[in-house]
Amino acid sequence: MNQTYCVALVFSRKSYRYRAYARQYTEVLLSLQKHVVIVSPDCLELQQDLLVKFRSYSDKLSFIPFPENDFKYAYPKRFELIKRYFRLRRYLKAAEFSSQTKIDLVFFAPLEDWVKPKFRKWIFRKVFPYTFTGLITKTKLYENGSLKLNVDPKYHEPDYLLSIDTFIGVCTLDRFNTEKIRSRIYRKVILLPDVTDFELQIGNFELGQQIRKMAKGRMLIGAVLIDDEFPFNLIDMIKSAPTDLYFFVIIAETSSGLFMDEQKEKLNELLQSEKLNYFIKTDVELSKEKLNSLIKSLDVVYLENNFDELPAVLLTKIAKYEKPVISFKNGYTSKLVVSFKLGVVVSENQYNQNDALQILRLQLPFNLNYDFEPFKIYVKLQSQDYLKQSWEELLWF
Repeated sequence: MNQTYCVALVFSRKSYRYRAYARQYTEVLLSLQKHVVIVSPDCLELQQDLLVKFRSYSDKLSFIPFPENDFKYAYPKRFELIKRYFRLRRYLKAAEFSSQTKIDLVFFAPLEDWVKPKFRKWIFRKVFPYTFTGLITKTKLYENGSLKLNVDPKYHEPDYLLSIDTFIGVCTLDRFNTEKIRSRIYRKVILLPDVTDFELQIGNFELGQQIRKMAKGRMLIGAVLIDDEFPFNLIDMIKSAPTDLYFFVIIAETSSGLFMDEQKEKLNELLQSEKLNYFIKTDVELSKEKLNSLIKSLDVVYLENNFDELPAVLLTKIAKYEKPVISFKNGYTSKLVVSFKLGVVVSENQYNQNDALQILRLQLPFNLNYDFEPFKIYVKLQSQDYLKQSWEELLWF
């Protein structure tokens, strides 16, 4: 076993999901007495949060801002990828010098931003000599037959570099395909919990109180959109649902997802209709307290499968608050909703959607009539204890 003392967490996306993972992974690694180097486009916010929360561990924390625009091309040319590695390597060397600590392991999230097909192993070893691992997010390739199982990855395939000797194993959030991934990678495959902020402070958020009043006793279904999510199917549900029984809200941190080209026509149709069963507000600044307060104010939470191979960003938090979920089928989130009985999964058929709404409405009030034991099981599986076990296994190499 190698003695791992310093771990670099490299987050290449500016997003709520990866900020949450950075906080939770850092907490676990500090509890394991590791030095943590955090590389992220959200570095400033993470530095402010973590240095306050872990003031006594400040000597074991290093922060490196990394520009997100390095990742604007999904398939960069080889020279661009080499420049990306050299830039990161330079930053990591600077962190080692300032902390007088050698980085023993680099963790990439998501791994696909750094591991690309058609990139020679000998080149990779030269430009990035660190031992590495990471969070793989494109797992559908293993499930749908795009990648042949039980064979070595080929040069042109996306997981080719995962057979290099400096790679120790892969992490995944996909609990349904770990064996299929293992059949190609021949390294440890670690199932990471979908951790979230379990310090559930609830602020006095007027918007949550406002939408409860607007609902006027109707079942309140809400979509809280962060990380530029977009509710493909919710608008159709709003248009077909009985106005006297259901009230819908869409709260978005930004307007970019909601007003994408494919959404504009649907949204305009809704706005021009005479329906009085919805409220939409964009560009809402959602602190942790406000976000928690908003979710707490809802009866049911709508989740779109924007991330086919990842759980919905807020699923763990929603389960913690014991809010039933409506999710559309054919995505990873819907698999979790079905497997853990976290709510209902619907199709694009409006009769199916209205039946699902009726099933939920007849169980109000949920605190008296809904079985939340499966929610508790799901939340427990996403806990810090399970995260710590996963990291202990990953660091044993």
